[in-house]
Amino acid sequence: MSIGVSTDYLGLATTNLKVTNAAENATINTAEAVNERGDIVARATYESLTAPSCEYTVCGDYDMTTFALGELKATDFIINGFTISTAGGTAPKVTATAGLVTSGAVEGYTYPNPAFTLKSAFEAQALFAAFALTADEDNYIQSCNATGQCSLPRGLDESGETCAFDVSGATIEVTAEICMLSSTVPTITPAANWTVTSPATPTETNTAYTIYSITLRYTPAAVAASA
Repeated sequence: MSIGVSTDYLGLATTNLKVTNAAENATINTAEAVNERGDIVARATYESLTAPSCEYTVCGDYDMTTFALGELKATDFIINGFTISTAGGTAPKVTATAGLVTSGAVEGYTYPNPAFTLKSAFEAQALFAAFALTADEDNYIQSCNATGQCSLPRGLDESGETCAFDVSGATIEVTAEICMLSSTVPTITPAANWTVTSPATPTETNTAYTIYSITLRYTPAAVAASA
């Protein structure tokens, strides 16, 4: 490995998605015994795990259904989170996180992303088409980010090692900042199956244009692995 080379732990890199930063995030579980004073008198370790994260730059239009929460990668990693960031004048970024599971594990349920093509343009995008702005209002999306996550609960054996796992509780949230230039409050319409969890709220100062922030949430359906 040399300078400028990041490890694609999750195998998501393509011609249009280039890995730029990566971390292995290795941990080891620790058990400690204390005496009557609260001093540590013994220590044991068990189950070393890794939870890698990889950041990718979008270099060409990218289909967000290419991967899914709960997806098992060939390296025995389960994808359990991702973020997308877009803003004017900034290259779109995708970051994915995962947890290590048992060697030779079999994929169970996954949570596919809604159909959406992430553009490589250096501009804010209404991610997953989660909302729409009324076209005739003089307001603009300044930034838009998304976060997807699911739980990765584990079952442990007599040695404290993972012997079973599953995924559950997946959600996707989209947060947008909208710059208001007109005297009309932005009209933001949620898409089907998206719920506003933080209503459009303005941030106002006497030295800047008013910025409205809104958060919407989507619950992807679990899909069982093919037999």
